[in-house]
Amino acid sequence: MDRFEIHCRVNTPAGVRYDAVDVETGNPARLQRIPESGTPYVLHEKAFTAVQSILPGVHHPNLAQVIELGHDSDGAYAASMNPGGEPLISWLLKNGVLNPAEMISIASDCLSALATLNEAGLMHGDPSASKILVSRDQDKRLTAILIEPTIAFLVHSPTQEVPGTPLAYRDVAFTSPELLRREPVTLRSDLYCLGSTLYYAVTGNLPAPGNAYDEIIKSHLAGNPRPMSDFRQDLHPLIMQWVMSMIALDPQVRPASAVEALLSLNAAVAMARTTAHLRTSATTENRIQVTPMNLTTLTASPVAAGLGSIAHASKNTLSSTKNTNPLPITLSAIGAAAIGIIGYFLATHSSKKTQPATVTTAPTTVFHKPTLITDTKPPLAKFVRIENRNRLQLSLAEVKIFRAGENLARNGKATQSSVSFDGQAVRAIDGNTDGIFFNYSVTHTIGKEALAWWEVELPSPSQIDAVEIWNRTDIKPDPTIPSRIQGFELVILDANRKELYRSKPNKAPLKSVRLDIPKFK
Repeated sequence: MDRFEIHCRVNTPAGVRYDAVDVETGNPARLQRIPESGTPYVLHEKAFTAVQSILPGVHHPNLAQVIELGHDSDGAYAASMNPGGEPLISWLLKNGVLNPAEMISIASDCLSALATLNEAGLMHGDPSASKILVSRDQDKRLTAILIEPTIAFLVHSPTQEVPGTPLAYRDVAFTSPELLRREPVTLRSDLYCLGSTLYYAVTGNLPAPGNAYDEIIKSHLAGNPRPMSDFRQDLHPLIMQWVMSMIALDPQVRPASAVEALLSLNAAVAMARTTAHLRTSATTENRIQVTPMNLTTLTASPVAAGLGSIAHASKNTLSSTKNTNPLPITLSAIGAAAIGIIGYFLATHSSKKTQPATVTTAPTTVFHKPTLITDTKPPLAKFVRIENRNRLQLSLAEVKIFRAGENLARNGKATQSSVSFDGQAVRAIDGNTDGIFFNYSVTHTIGKEALAWWEVELPSPSQIDAVEIWNRTDIKPDPTIPSRIQGFELVILDANRKELYRSKPNKAPLKSVRLDIPKFK
């Protein structure tokens, strides 16, 4: 059934999505591929079938309803209502950390949505800062809506995965220790993810800090977050104690369910109010600002690519294939709560995932003098690399690599030294030269690295004529942002990673710069 009319592609903190209209209702919708195109993951057909007829029937005002799970000629997709609002991670970067009333409001909304999912025998999988949309209601209350429930459970890797590495479709900054250890998932895993997000949102710091994804994972597994009082003095001790219980290393110390977590939050709020320590206004005065220096997030989401041919016309549609005989949900007791087939599958198949390519360190480059390397045969470029040695974040809006007028980068594979604020390497080869980071078109590394790099592997070895580099152009919250790549170097390597060319240090362009490449000899 042709139900959805595609309007445009949207780069979000959660990955590439497509805005559309549900032609049956006229309501706005948002579509995504499962798994996203260009990733090494595959659809878990059994789990997909199990929830295909159940998830669209789950309704809650703080949950973006999944309208349809289906298949078309390009694979599986999920269509959800588009409730509007802004991703929490983007809101924090613009406005600073949450005040107590805002944190309690968002926590209550998210827990209510999780409780409804739990009643249906399901879990969310990744209630992190990129999967929470926030907005002000008519009373100026900051409200939250959880998006993309259960999607994290519908993909897996065809290869063996090593414990202690990121999982697909989850933000490693908020992933629970038991999932990182590849232990069985429970409802408490969702609570850890939400609790870590709330800690981050009110302190401006991760509970499991680190300058690279492996350091963050070690922090999660150590389970020793700094007291929230180190960062905030206006939070009531009972509220801080409640957040810390959500991110306890031992799952048994956390609330047993979303309902229990919500009840204990309400009790803490009531007791805090009796002592007149809790501020309930929605004021944003004197707000602690969130910047890349004190709020680092690495993502374990797959590299987002396209939605196939449907992205190229404004009135293309997705066809729906409903399954009328879904597999029954298998319930597994965990204390007083229950989880559905999604949790059961992850518990019994937790070894079948793989580390995302976006945070994989590339092989060490052998550096030579900044001159062309001669050989008996004309060498060809396989890797094009941009390096930044000034210990600042490396952010790129777009990199174009030309041969006879053709941009080879669009069909390449991009990686970078690290990922922060979900600034995936693939953003620099998506064809979008928009330099505004908050439009989700710019890459971002964590900063403070001795060598920050971005690299694209070309589809095949090629002679190249020129490289165009498009810089990040926004100046908020830091007016020096465009100058962060001052002194960057362009490096070209062959298929054996032998250096063919290295430019001199370049000035940071206001918008873009074109570097002509001499012919390799």
